[in-house]
Amino acid sequence: MALTAFQVASKSIDDHSLKALTPISVGLAVDYAGNQISSLGVPVLGIATSDISIIGEYFAVAVLGTTVARTGGAIALGDPLKIDAFGQVIKAKSGESAFARAKQAASAAGQFIEVFITREPHQNDVITASGAVGANLAVDYTGAQVSTVGVAIYGIARYAATSGTPVAIATSGTTIAQIGGTVAIGDPLTPNANGQLITATTAGQFIFARAKAAGTTGNTIEIFITREGKF
Repeated sequence: MALTAFQVASKSIDDHSLKALTPISVGLAVDYAGNQISSLGVPVLGIATSDISIIGEYFAVAVLGTTVARTGGAIALGDPLKIDAFGQVIKAKSGESAFARAKQAASAAGQFIEVFITREPHQNDVITASGAVGANLAVDYTGAQVSTVGVAIYGIARYAATSGTPVAIATSGTTIAQIGGTVAIGDPLTPNANGQLITATTAGQFIFARAKAAGTTGNTIEIFITREGKF
């Protein structure tokens, strides 16, 4: 069978074949079972690279790398993207997990753009908060907000939580974190005594991440979790 234009355009480094459980439209997101995404919060496998009208037929899904996706609104080059309730890509808000990054801009919904599937952050965990935890601050392996400078940490709290309640922790990939000093792009980051990230400057401090943006005290910036060991 001849390749579709979307399959030719796709440079996905990992494609899956699924049996369609619903009609599938090219460029829209699908779940792990073979359904086109039709509601929020559903785990997304990837982007369909062909149209399927007959239930039970197999189709290809781009799950990693670049492919073409349909937009649900205006998008700028490089925007972090999530999936809306119609399977389209839309701009992710600050602190939200991103499924992909825009390699092209779009001026409105219904357009097709090239995207890079990144699945940011690559891993989240949910643990029980041990004491109050602030949004976008460092958390240790016990669920407590970090209170010691330079220690190894488990991840960054995605939102504020009270003691004894579940809190989602970004543990790898990219996420948003609050900083406690002046930070330059690319700086190695370690926690301070308030759970904020600061530039590592002292031997023995654990480098948890690298700054993807510059900022000053109290700002929230995008970081890339690297876990490089001691400074």
